[in-house]
Amino acid sequence: MYERRSRPKRRNSGGFSLLEILVAVTILSVGILGVLAGFSVSTRAAARAYRNDQAAVIAQGKLDEVLVLLASELEPASGESGQFHWALEFEAKPLGLVRATVVVTWLEQGRPETYRLSQLFLPQE
Repeated sequence: MYERRSRPKRRNSGGFSLLEILVAVTILSVGILGVLAGFSVSTRAAARAYRNDQAAVIAQGKLDEVLVLLASELEPASGESGQFHWALEFEAKPLGLVRATVVVTWLEQGRPETYRLSQLFLPQE
């Protein structure tokens, strides 16, 4: 005759096992840590770029001030602007030209950083 066989019962057949959840959480954690590390690096890079930009603005401003000086007024100078220290130097060149150089220095994570900008010009007489 016809015999009826029953299927074995499966427990928790509709959910996830603890091992599957642990693997998923581990993979997600590694991904999140990678994103956070990238965010940290980009934040430091943006701050460094901002300080370099500030140094460039200071250097360009000092060179702009030099262009209106008479030849007899060209003297080395130095000073501070916030966390930046700047120094202005002059070097005579042939044909009456002068090279003005501004060196801006500051500390970046305990290390000294430097930005140098030079311009060749003919001073006013």
